[in-house]
Amino acid sequence: MATDAGARVRRVRDELAQMGHTIDARLRKVAGVLVTLDVEAAADIVEADNETDIREVAIERECVDILAAARPGEVSPAEIVAIIKINSDLERAGDMVGHIAERVPALAALRAGPLPEQIDHMARIGAEMLADAVDAIHRKDTVLAQRIGQRDDAVDELNEEVFRAMLAEIASDPERLEFGMHCLIISKSLERIADLATKIARNVIFMATGQIVRHTGKM
Repeated sequence: MATDAGARVRRVRDELAQMGHTIDARLRKVAGVLVTLDVEAAADIVEADNETDIREVAIERECVDILAAARPGEVSPAEIVAIIKINSDLERAGDMVGHIAERVPALAALRAGPLPEQIDHMARIGAEMLADAVDAIHRKDTVLAQRIGQRDDAVDELNEEVFRAMLAEIASDPERLEFGMHCLIISKSLERIADLATKIARNVIFMATGQIVRHTGKM
């Protein structure tokens, strides 16, 4: 028979996955907004980050309460620690989505043309990585978690492409400086989201197995 503490852990893990799904949906929405430059939609994305902040605090408090109330051996400390870490990383991913959306009003005002195509590719890969990370959380799926980090290198390479392209564009036309800087900030934010998805995947493995895989070269 499941303990009350065990049921609470499952509930908080489900809440964590739901927060992740919400952030993933916002990331997919912001990718579309970067094409349309819809300022109102961008403002809605920025505003939604407040809800993520509230959820993050609530989940952390619940984890602390579970640890305080649980009897020895009733819950896995590794799982609680992993949930707290994943919770923080999801909140940071939400922040990155908000930072991207904050660029939209300035880009709309500049009327400087479409963003580099690599940015759309980065957003798509990042959203896929984040979605898989959320599924891995829900199922404690270490096989899926292992595959997530394999896509991180592709995002890093795309970020480097944007960096080189924007430097070249600014060098040839200094009036493109502001546009280029916004593109660089967006690209770096997307690269950071992919990094966070990889960190979440590593902590899913820790949650499920107690094995620490960062710095081991295994992922």
